[in-house]
Amino acid sequence: MIGFGAIVLLLVLLVKLAVIVAVIWLVAVIIRKIADPVKTKSTEHDKSLQILKERFARGEISEEEYKKMKTTLGIK
Repeated sequence: MIGFGAIVLLLVLLVKLAVIVAVIWLVAVIIRKIADPVKTKSTEHDKSLQILKERFARGEISEEEYKKMKTTLGIK
């Protein structure tokens, strides 16, 4: 039979493993959060351009307004 000490040792090892996994997961989440603003900014520009194109296509804004807004958004 396995003694009480062996069970405690196994539990301690499992807790250490869980802590290591949690730290690795936390680092991965932080890295994703740090890298995300670049993706978010690009996505925001894409969404802004899409809305601008739709408004131009519907005739809500003129070509001059379209170009001005595009320049204002920093989109080439």
